[in-house]
Amino acid sequence: MRRVPIIILIVVLVLAAGWYVAWRVLARQVDVAVSDALHVASEHGSPITCTDRRTSGFPLKVRISCSETTVSDQKSGVQARLAGVTAETAIYTPNRVTTALASPATITVPNLSEPIRGEWQTGTLTLDRRDAEISSSRLDLDTAKVTISGSEIVAKTLSALVAPARDEQRTSVGFSFADASLHSGDLSTPAMNGTGSAILSVPPQRVFTGLGDLRSTGLQVSAIQIAASSGDLKANISGDVQADPDGQLNGSLNVDLLSIDALPGFMKTLPPAARQLGNTMAGAILMFAQPVEVNGAQARRLHFDIHRGKVALGPIKLGRVAPLW
Repeated sequence: MRRVPIIILIVVLVLAAGWYVAWRVLARQVDVAVSDALHVASEHGSPITCTDRRTSGFPLKVRISCSETTVSDQKSGVQARLAGVTAETAIYTPNRVTTALASPATITVPNLSEPIRGEWQTGTLTLDRRDAEISSSRLDLDTAKVTISGSEIVAKTLSALVAPARDEQRTSVGFSFADASLHSGDLSTPAMNGTGSAILSVPPQRVFTGLGDLRSTGLQVSAIQIAASSGDLKANISGDVQADPDGQLNGSLNVDLLSIDALPGFMKTLPPAARQLGNTMAGAILMFAQPVEVNGAQARRLHFDIHRGKVALGPIKLGRVAPLW
């Protein structure tokens, strides 16, 4: 009987040693896969640098961490730089990769005089894989701030989702934000909450690989649904737009104000620098918006038509949107 505990201990040690060896083999395979992915990205003109790459996570996870990380697009000259990333997958959920994003991040765009800077308290990027390819992704940021040319956009939470649509040949995209506001000089807008969704005419793989050559196919964005609110003021945006192969925008959008009675109160919350412009816009809304019923409630609708980049509100021509590419 005294031999039983010893035998059990030996079995446990052997299993532990075998598990460690298996984990090391798996970790090595993941590390090789990461190296191959970085090499492929570089060959396709999007080099990624991962400083101080390390592998950890034993016994139940495989974790790859980098300190400063950069992603570049050689065609456009855009470069994103992160303070660090830590990607991990659990052995029991091998098709999901969760990446912790370290703050801050900067994005350098050739046409901007200053880099775009992003900061957040916690940031997570979740990728789901199917058949060795990314099938969906979700980005979540808490207490986020984006600085562009001295102006700041802050939000308590910010989320974005990219996933296959029902037919899997198109892509469903969505976003949400809470307590978001804009601050620029003396201008500070009231906090807003919102959600949005749309369907892209390309499969998810094209989204994850940079959309490909849209100059040959164009891009359709259908079933646009955006809902935003600030205090008692609520608005919805719906419609469909498409970009032709030459980058010209076409389509139509409806903007429905669901609580028109709250508009005067909303204008009072604006700072003096923006109140005059806000009152002018409110007057234009009351003049050109058509009364409609949305979900049983009275609302005012602004209908915008876009043809070859030219935007019109009814008979009024508002201007032109430059080609997207």
